[in-house]
Amino acid sequence: MKAEEIFALEFMRRYQGDIFAGFISGVAPLGFFVELKDYPVEGLVRIGQLDDDYYDLDEEYSIWRGRRSGRTLGLGDPATVMIERIDVLAGQMDLILLRERGGKKKKGKASRRLARPRAAEIGSRQLIGFMHQCPATRAWQALSFYVYRKS
Repeated sequence: MKAEEIFALEFMRRYQGDIFAGFISGVAPLGFFVELKDYPVEGLVRIGQLDDDYYDLDEEYSIWRGRRSGRTLGLGDPATVMIERIDVLAGQMDLILLRERGGKKKKGKASRRLARPRAAEIGSRQLIGFMHQCPATRAWQALSFYVYRKS
């Protein structure tokens, strides 16, 4: 493990429990890696943590595909995550993928509504907006989300 990785994880410990925007940067048999937009670190979202569907790994296309819903999670996809656990000695950061609100997806809509954290997790919030270019399709999307901080 490199010294930069150790320092980055040690720095991120203060943000444990906070919510960040990122993108899927890698796909593995355990789950997928999300690189945070604000900081040059990545963490693992374990596929077993997603209980909305059963996901199969398609190694040819580097995506996880839901059996029932057909939802795909692949390289370059935007993801909003919460830092669950950081183990500096093991060099690991575990993330939780925040779910979308229930309901059917409307075609033609680029924005997604995310489930809010429970009231006990909310201290203060800040609205963040940015433009994101999908590496696979090269299409630009306007994204916005709230960053919640524990008080």
